[in-house]
Amino acid sequence: MRHLLLILSVCCPLSAHARQMTADAVILRNDATFTVTDKTHASYRHTIEFMVTEKGKRRAAFSCSVNNGSTKLKSFSGEIKDATGKVTKIKKSDLRFTEYSDGLADSYATWYYSPNIVHYPAKVTYTFEKQYTDAVLGYDPFVPLQLGEGVMAMESSYRLEVPQGTKFNYKQLNLQDVTPERTTTKDGEVYVWRTGPVPALEAERYSTPLADRMPIVLFSPDEFSYEKKDGSNSDWKAVGNWLLSLTDGMANPPADLQTKVTEITEGATNDLERIRRIYEYLGKTTRYVSIQLGLGGLRPIGPEKVFQNKFGDCKALSFYMQTMLKCCGIESCYVILNMGEDRLIPDFPSLGTSNHAIVAVPMAKDTLWIECTNPDVPLGYVHPKIAGNHALVVKKDSSYVTRLPKAPDGANLDSRGITVNLNADGSAKVGMNDYARMDFWEDLHSLTKMSESERINEIMSRINLPRVTISDVKIVSEPSPEPSCKMTYKAEASTYSSVTGSRLFVPVNPFRNVSGGTTSAKRINDLYFRDGYVLADKIVMNVPEGYSVEAYPEDYEFENEFGSVRFKQVRKMVDGHLRFQFWFRFEKKSGTFPNSAYENFRSSIRAAESVYYAKLVLVKN
Repeated sequence: MRHLLLILSVCCPLSAHARQMTADAVILRNDATFTVTDKTHASYRHTIEFMVTEKGKRRAAFSCSVNNGSTKLKSFSGEIKDATGKVTKIKKSDLRFTEYSDGLADSYATWYYSPNIVHYPAKVTYTFEKQYTDAVLGYDPFVPLQLGEGVMAMESSYRLEVPQGTKFNYKQLNLQDVTPERTTTKDGEVYVWRTGPVPALEAERYSTPLADRMPIVLFSPDEFSYEKKDGSNSDWKAVGNWLLSLTDGMANPPADLQTKVTEITEGATNDLERIRRIYEYLGKTTRYVSIQLGLGGLRPIGPEKVFQNKFGDCKALSFYMQTMLKCCGIESCYVILNMGEDRLIPDFPSLGTSNHAIVAVPMAKDTLWIECTNPDVPLGYVHPKIAGNHALVVKKDSSYVTRLPKAPDGANLDSRGITVNLNADGSAKVGMNDYARMDFWEDLHSLTKMSESERINEIMSRINLPRVTISDVKIVSEPSPEPSCKMTYKAEASTYSSVTGSRLFVPVNPFRNVSGGTTSAKRINDLYFRDGYVLADKIVMNVPEGYSVEAYPEDYEFENEFGSVRFKQVRKMVDGHLRFQFWFRFEKKSGTFPNSAYENFRSSIRAAESVYYAKLVLVKN
């Protein structure tokens, strides 16, 4: 790193702050130009020059994704100068090309290059041009920190060239002090964004998602053409109408599908029952397969193909579900959103901020949201990967953005009733009764999909005890819009307690892991918790006859903005031996919290650890 900073101090006018930074790479120059010829043709030229250390060698790789048929890598050149002064020139013919994909089929491919640098630090320069032909759905974004977290940028620029009168929207995020320069030329209009030194983003646990911290400018043309299909991003209604146009004439079900829907809904007395039967049929007869063909992966495969082949991606399965609902007179809406972190921006109409499709069915009192790609997801359950995210509900001339419902933190509950019978040799027999609902439902339900040995190994991995045997596992899952699951099992632990002389050192609750992985280092980023929850345990612990208590954890309560911890214990004599009852309750809140509250977060974790990891000391009479 000293070598890197020395080179930078010679090559670049670093500020005092920048000189003191440690990073595994530094971007010296990051210049991009996006040129729009018309709504069907454009080009993107990009040059990036950066210093990289051995620690950051993974960042020296080059990759460029293309959509075969509509985008191509027109040109490429590169140069690497290592610490010895050796220069390696790279040509387009040195790149590797792959059409590998996790999906069954798609039209995307990648050009890539992985350099073999021996002597660090090294200076890396890549220049390439990408051409768009009839696929200008949006413009490439301006990303000063092109190499991600842990990398600072000294200077960056983005030049957007558009024909006269071209309308577009842009959304500037985390670049508050940057204003585009606008000039007019004989060919059109030019907009230029420039940044000086941009500090590296820190990689810290519990940070807000990288996309929410990354300095970026997003672009969305008012009018576009994508594989000969004209559309508009002027507002979300226009986006919705374009999506509907992709399926014009495709919604008419084949006769045999109509017959099948009539058969499976026969005798159903209301729409909810019809929807439930169709959803069960969808889950039993189809499977999810990623397919990114047809208008760059935006047009779903027709319902007749899904009915015939029994598979599809999220678009195809959602459209198939809609078609079956239509067969019995139930209206529904196609919905697009981003699965994972929320990316769809209500005031920035664009198809580039979504990656998933579901179905919405308006009901008398509420909307039924249907996930069509996973038959394990109960009908109407808004699962954690989409809950609370913005979504576009697609309707003819009236599409609108809404936010999917998200359950309150307290609805995500994992409650356990545990009986522990201690023995004088340190062993114990345990009876577990675990009840999980909402976000915790999947933790238990997923066990039903495993083999017996896998299930037992997974249960053992969740217990902080060595040498445990598990038996009599029973799991009952209750699917519903607010799903729950119950699990019971028996366990025997040969070393539940540590035996030292006449004493037993007994962990009070080895069935939970509440460690937060916090450090005493100064916090840079705000803290972010997408989901909150409640852990509630009652443990009945029977002490072996002839033992009395020497030390035990006291009742305890703690609360701050991050949640609360409550612990209570009661002890009494039962049939000549001592019995403890312990109650634990840990509430963790969702939300974003300022970095100044980090010490409070650490305090909340220490409070939980102090009771969950407490020990009981028993002594032989």
